Amino acid sequence: MLLAVLAFALKWWVVPALVRREVEGRLWGYWDGSISIGRVEFNYLGPTYLRRIAIRDRSGREWLLLASLAIVPRNHARLRPMVVDLLAEGLELRAHFTGGRCSPPWRRPPQAQQPTRYADIQQVTIGDAAVGFFNEQGRTWSAGGFRLTARLSGSGYAISCLRQPAGSAERFAFAGHSTSLELADLRGEGLIRLEGVGVSQAPVIPGIFEFLGLADAGLPNKCSLEAAFDLAGGWATIRRGRLANPVLALEAQKGGMIDLGTGAVDFYVVAAPFKDVRGLLPSLPPVGPLGQLTDEVIRTLDTFSTLTARLTRLHIKGHWSDPPEKLITKEPLEALQAGTVEFIRQAIESGGRLPTGTLKVFGELLEGHPPTSRAASRGSEY
Repeated sequence: MLLAVLAFALKWWVVPALVRREVEGRLWGYWDGSISIGRVEFNYLGPTYLRRIAIRDRSGREWLLLASLAIVPRNHARLRPMVVDLLAEGLELRAHFTGGRCSPPWRRPPQAQQPTRYADIQQVTIGDAAVGFFNEQGRTWSAGGFRLTARLSGSGYAISCLRQPAGSAERFAFAGHSTSLELADLRGEGLIRLEGVGVSQAPVIPGIFEFLGLADAGLPNKCSLEAAFDLAGGWATIRRGRLANPVLALEAQKGGMIDLGTGAVDFYVVAAPFKDVRGLLPSLPPVGPLGQLTDEVIRTLDTFSTLTARLTRLHIKGHWSDPPEKLITKEPLEALQAGTVEFIRQAIESGGRLPTGTLKVFGELLEGHPPTSRAASRGSEY
């Protein structure tokens, strides 16, 4: 009878309390706010489940909600078995913007935390994740259906994250490697494609529309956007970025950088207001299978100088929440690429949508190539 009572106490009180204290203690060193776990379900011979996890800041705003976290152990017979796998379901990450700035209350522990003797993480899987953006008025954008896997490989973790809604051209994909499970150690490459996105609350983009005098005409319309990028720590380096809606096409030039941690940006875009360039494009030959319109040929065309004069090159440098007059400067456009001309043509012909054929090009970034870091330093190259 006494053994039965002890076993019951271990299962329902002692071990869950130890698990709760270990998890909350580890997270507390990195977060200036509250961390709560609704319930701990301990199992002798299987996973232990943490239910209803919530991470909040000091004002009570929720930054992370997690329905369930399964902790899969090795050496079940021990009182403190070794944790080897983590499986999360129902994750929601929330980014809160105040005055246009997103500042999660991270904090650095006074001293580096020692690795726990009870964890040897082999794999982390997040089966269903969602991301949401919030400002002072509430939710401004959200997307679900993300799946993430981090698997032990060599001296670190191979990491992949995918989202591709059924029947949709939207896509998010990332493949990379990290020596730990922290963002600062993450290196890799990814792509994003979104359709019908409202941009009125997005960083930088509304400022570009305002700078070009298109705020009233452009922002109510939904935008299509796509980007390919390299990631090194919190720094994203642009390989290619494009945005279109019924009044404007934007192309970000290769090499621009965005600090996802601080919001610092430094990149160039070529802007094509459709009202200014629509009449010129029919006089240009299309880019075909044989490349009739090359970067060399386009410079010999009579319409080249006229088209260049009607396009705008913008330098975006500062913090992504800065006002347009501080963040954006206009610079001369010296070299117009054939691919840019064809992108503008297709965006106009489609009424402000991006051609789906570029998905194949973007997909090649992640197929059959190990993740590499082309953004190893914080210096920009233009």
